[in-house]
Amino acid sequence: MAGGGKVRLGENTEMRGEVIEKAFGWSMKAHKSPDKPYLVEKIRRYDPPEVIICFPGSGAVKDWYSQKNFGETKINLDRFGSLRSIGNDEAALVNEAFLKRFEDILVKPSLEAEVENAINKKRQIVFAGHSSGAPVAILATLWALEKYQTPKSHGGIPPLCVTFGSPLVGNHIFSHATRRENWSRYFVHYVMRYDIVPRILLAPLSSLDQTFEPISQSFNPKSRTFMSESVGRASAAATSDFYFAIMSNAATVTSHAASKLMGSTDTTLDTLANFIPLSPYRPFGTYVFCTGNGRLGKQIVIRNPDAVLQVLFFSAQLSTEAEAAQVPIEAYEIIRFMAPNCNKWERRMLCTWINSRRFLSLKMVLLLAALLQRLTRP
Repeated sequence: MAGGGKVRLGENTEMRGEVIEKAFGWSMKAHKSPDKPYLVEKIRRYDPPEVIICFPGSGAVKDWYSQKNFGETKINLDRFGSLRSIGNDEAALVNEAFLKRFEDILVKPSLEAEVENAINKKRQIVFAGHSSGAPVAILATLWALEKYQTPKSHGGIPPLCVTFGSPLVGNHIFSHATRRENWSRYFVHYVMRYDIVPRILLAPLSSLDQTFEPISQSFNPKSRTFMSESVGRASAAATSDFYFAIMSNAATVTSHAASKLMGSTDTTLDTLANFIPLSPYRPFGTYVFCTGNGRLGKQIVIRNPDAVLQVLFFSAQLSTEAEAAQVPIEAYEIIRFMAPNCNKWERRMLCTWINSRRFLSLKMVLLLAALLQRLTRP
């Protein structure tokens, strides 16, 4: 993570590395304690003292998707009045399942009492969560900002939020509103390069119906296979289908978004969007992309939400032959066997291309490998 340094979130806003590491540790503890609504850790040796509130996650489909394809709903403006478009007074869209989990916690008085106690004692509140516990931390932070940091409130130290492997939570209005209110600087999101969880909600449930439940058991704290690699090993095909379904949808979403940003007059993607449902979810806040393991890895900090969306897709692509393990083994091995005369760069590019498309059949992989062999024959 951040080690002993600090992460700059925005103008005059930063988070100490020790707090981030504590938040990560307690987020994992909370994730393994799904029967508790949240865990609290207090750090008193700094000024101001800090209170870390961590929320558990869930791997159940109902806690990720509601009945709609992407599980979105309009946010409750009575509670989150700032999360709207000022121009047409349109409410932001937010994941309904995540919102329900937060509201189920808030309906009990303990969380509000914990927050008000910390505010009255001038303590720095840090909301945190891992995987699907992270969206609850995000909504808790926005609720606290709305309730205690608006001009009508009595102020206090603004809460911070740090998440680890968080799925996306809201749409473009949600993202824009946090920037307009100058709140996005209070959020930092850590994402590992090949972690599929931050990309899941770029795909509709209809494309994951047969694979979500078994694969999600690896990040369901109530499952016997929680955080185990045995799920992937037991069903390599299902894991590949799951990964490629998400990444192919991510490719469509990012291509459409990039086309809009560049002002493209090509109507192909707009026509495609009429037939293929596109995810409404967009990033916000500060993203820290971790490209390696532990302290040896590099960290790339990005604050522009449009750039973050593109990096969420492209950072999960292969860049070296050593990363071929991320591609279904049969595809890469066939390419290497069928096209022995192509160089590393050509194999790498083909693997990256396959990784960005919908799941390819074995026949298609064979045809591509045969074509590559013909093109690279000495």
